[in-house]
Amino acid sequence: MRKIAQTIAVLCLIAIMVLGWMIYAYSIYIAAASAGWTSALLTIALPVVAQIYWIAVTYLTTGVLLNSLLIACLAWVVLFLLGITFAALARERAIDYSAPTRRALD
Repeated sequence: MRKIAQTIAVLCLIAIMVLGWMIYAYSIYIAAASAGWTSALLTIALPVVAQIYWIAVTYLTTGVLLNSLLIACLAWVVLFLLGITFAALARERAIDYSAPTRRALD
């Protein structure tokens, strides 16, 4: 079970890194396409704040709440939570119940 949990945790980590860079590049693209290079430079400097901003701007412009940037960010959060969960399962130490512990009768 630990090996499976370790494998899933590593796969989640790889997916988080790849998806994180894709979200970053996509939010820079949205900023450059809709508001110019000044906004793109601010998006580069403040990625998380800018992603929240561009999710809101895309929603207000199109009226679609579940736009592609929001779905990608939600997928990133789900992968992050899954990765933490499986990493914790992989670190869990097995308790040996085969030999009971004995205390000295002092």
